[in-house]
Order: sequence, then C-alpha cells, then structure tokens
Amino acid sequence: MTAVPEPNARLAEPPPAIALTFNERLDDGLYYIKVYDSAGGQVATKPAVMSADHTGIRLELPGLKPGVYLISYHVISADGHPVGGSYPLAVGPATGGGAAVTAPPVSAGGHQHGLTGGIGVAEVGRYLARGIYYMTLLAAAGWVLWLAAARRSGAADDKAAAAWRSWTTNTIRVYVVALLFLVATHVPDYVGEGGFDDTVKLFTSTGIGLYWIVSLLLAIAGLMLVGRRRWLDTAWALLLLLAKA
Repeated sequence: MTAVPEPNARLAEPPPAIALTFNERLDDGLYYIKVYDSAGGQVATKPAVMSADHTGIRLELPGLKPGVYLISYHVISADGHPVGGSYPLAVGPATGGGAAVTAPPVSAGGHQHGLTGGIGVAEVGRYLARGIYYMTLLAAAGWVLWLAAARRSGAADDKAAAAWRSWTTNTIRVYVVALLFLVATHVPDYVGEGGFDDTVKLFTSTGIGLYWIVSLLLAIAGLMLVGRRRWLDTAWALLLLLAKA
C-alpha cells in the first residue's frame, strides 16, 4: 500500500486529502478512512470515495489544525480478504524538540488502532473457524456426491441408503453450524470500526457477505432436498463447491 501523505510524515501545511493505493483490486461494498485527533474525535465527516479502477480510496479533509492525527483505514480486497491499519500524521512544526511522529493516545469511544505482531485469541478463533469450515464443506459435498453415485450404481440396499442419507443430513447440519461459526468470528474483522450500517453493507454489498448468504441458503436447501433425487443431490453438491470457488 502507498499513502499520500506518507505515514509518519510531518507536514508544514494541512493536506487536502488522504489517498491510499493498494496493489490489488478492492471490493467497493465496504471501505473507509477515518481521521482522529488527539482527543479521539473524528475530524472528517465526508465518506471516502473509491477510485475508478478500484485500487485506491481517497478522503477529502477539512483544514486540519496543527497537531498529531491518527489515520485509520479499512478495505476488503476483491478476493475477500480484509485489509486495515493505522498510522500517525503530524501537521505543523515539531514541539518539544522532537521530530519523531508518534500516534496520539486515542482512547475515546474505545477505538483500537494498535497493530501487534503476535496472534491473539480472536485470530486463533478465526483460523480454527476456517479450518472447521473447509473440512465440513468438503465432507458435506463429498457425502452427497457419494450418496448420488451409490444410488446410480444401485450398490446400496435400502437400509444402507437410509443410513447414508442420515449421515449426509447430519453432515450438512454440522456444515451449517461451522458456517455460522465462521461468520460470527469473521464479521468484526470485516467490519473493522464500522457500526450497524457497515455490518448491513457487509452482507448486502460485498462479495464475501453475499457468499455467506448464498452458502447458508444452499445449506438450508440441502437439508430439505438431499436424498430426494439423484440429480438434485449432484447439482446441490456442485453448486456448494462452485459458490466457494
């Protein structure tokens, strides 16, 4: 990512805007740049806008008074990965004889801007959720395709077929739980510092949010349709995998 003005810069004059450019295409459904003063208040009320090529965002600024500000940004890449961070920016001459720019102690509103190099509990939960999700996705699709193949070949008797259908239904149920666990652990990471409105945008305007909704609807449909027709079973499993792909 490149930023104009550069992170940790000290400017003699207030900048007209903050412009961030990324090396990948961005999802235009949810993104922001926020600017906080040393008291924790936001100093820019206009929303950021995205560039025509979907690789950058820009926030027009009011005239900033001398001081140190915290720039916080959040975007979602086109392939569904959240990217965010924060950095300080100073306007006006240095005070106290120091030239270094350090982030102001923004604490109002419970903002969390610090980036750490370690892996926290939330990050472990997201890794765990993704692992369980992928395993249950493959298990659900695999069981359904196996059931369809067994019915086609006529290799299974009625008792075995009933057992396979029961296993498949239970596998889909576990997949639904894993999907909900995945969503619950990842929503805060995708929304960032956004509130309810940004949460709505996540599910209605971003590719990852729409994928979650489609996956949940497919899972619910699977609970109702799997085991009725062989072609329906095959189509459902392929659609589940295609949606992820």
